[in-house]
Amino acid sequence: GTYENRNVPTQIGSATNWVKVKSGTNHTLGLKSNTVLFAWGSDNTGQLGIGASNNFSPTPIEIGSDFIDISCGINASIGIKLNGTLWSWGANSYGQLGLGTNTTQQVPTQVGTETTWSKIDAGTEHMLALKTDNTLWAWGRNHRGQVGNNSFTSVLSPIQINSGTFYNNIYAGNNTGASPFAGFSLAIKTDGNLQAWGDNERGQLGIGSRFNFRQTPQNVACPSTLSSVDFRSDNEISVYPNPTSNYINVVIENTSNFKISIYNVVGREVVNHKNQKTIDISDLKKGMYLMKIVDYDNNRTFTNKIIKN
Repeated sequence: GTYENRNVPTQIGSATNWVKVKSGTNHTLGLKSNTVLFAWGSDNTGQLGIGASNNFSPTPIEIGSDFIDISCGINASIGIKLNGTLWSWGANSYGQLGLGTNTTQQVPTQVGTETTWSKIDAGTEHMLALKTDNTLWAWGRNHRGQVGNNSFTSVLSPIQINSGTFYNNIYAGNNTGASPFAGFSLAIKTDGNLQAWGDNERGQLGIGSRFNFRQTPQNVACPSTLSSVDFRSDNEISVYPNPTSNYINVVIENTSNFKISIYNVVGREVVNHKNQKTIDISDLKKGMYLMKIVDYDNNRTFTNKIIKN
């Protein structure tokens, strides 16, 4: 409720049901467990979504409800609602709102009519998004190839990137060094491989070189998919089949007291079993997961990745 700087963490209000928070350059979005969205900070380009610009709000203002995901660009905001629709507002100089124009929007405005959006991430002036079919979409500023469509021209509406390839996770980055606002992008494919494109001034794409822009997704050299042979310690443990689409089996020697946990790419535990050697993962989405096996009898822990087809 003030404009004073703080040098220690300070509680905002008394609510205890916040579940997600994202920040732009000078504004913040916060989402509560009841799907109600709040915004505060600078509103010089309508990024708060309150219907007026050139204002500031030092306290959270309710923007709307039914939101399940949010992200912030430098002066733009974007969110996905429960029904799978996509909404954006704020600055739009490079089409980063995805509305087909360069017009600033001061209130949340629906992007197209699709109802299958599942995940979003905002760079400073470009956006990445996934749909429920794991297809990748991008739009906005493209002067370093960060959209990924083999061009340097800004894109005003969502376009599919790398058709025929499917993804589980996305990250829209920004170079704050010698070339500020030079965006770059990363995405994890459903087979667990990592790709990157866009600005590469500091080698942030991880492709073994610096400076050269990449206008299309490039593979980042990482260890290949692990098989059951890779997941062993002195032949005392194995996991098979890997990759798999339904069940995964664990063979572990010299113990009857162990726990198996499986985590998704954002670190959330999605499977937890004790002393069970056949695990049903058929309900998990396609992609890469981390399996952790704790052997309580011998005080050992094994971790490595598994792939769900």
